[in-house]
Amino acid sequence: QLLQKQIISTFAVKPSLSEAIKTQFNQKTFAENWKVEEAVKTIKHKYNQIYKNHCDQFACMAVSSDESFVVTGGHEGALRVWNLKTQTQTLLLKKHKREVKSVALCSENKLLLSGSLDFTVRLWNLKTAKQEFVFEGHTHIVLSVLFSKDNKTGFSGSKDRSVRVWNIETKSIQSVITLLYQIAAICLIDGERTV
Repeated sequence: QLLQKQIISTFAVKPSLSEAIKTQFNQKTFAENWKVEEAVKTIKHKYNQIYKNHCDQFACMAVSSDESFVVTGGHEGALRVWNLKTQTQTLLLKKHKREVKSVALCSENKLLLSGSLDFTVRLWNLKTAKQEFVFEGHTHIVLSVLFSKDNKTGFSGSKDRSVRVWNIETKSIQSVITLLYQIAAICLIDGERTV
């Protein structure tokens, strides 16, 4: 958490960049997060490339594992895929009814999870450019989404004080973890045994 604060405080003047960094930070393993300066430099560079071309403010961002593209979630409820080499938008996905607050890519960069102010978590196939499923059950804003390393499980955290665990293959709920506080961010530790 200290490392996350150090990274985010560097960009406190730009809220959308701060959200992008939080998203990217939560996707990395703990060992990778020790490279604070490298993470800041990489994210700032990618953010600036996309930000200047974005037609609306965005609230979240995920960088592909091969660093060839970025996905942004916008205030208009759309998801946009950007080619980092050409700095152009390659895909527009619109199904959310309100602002997208969180995005996560699977390790193979084929599937995408998005969480929104519309209380839903959506599963997208980036190869077919189609929405595959809408996970419903949250009763408040979804602020954080995440894939397991094997891409078989999805997680979502919400202002409704729950973390929901989704089976990506069967497209069903596995479990609900109810806590005392709103869930702003989720990550996996201890070899994915702890959320």
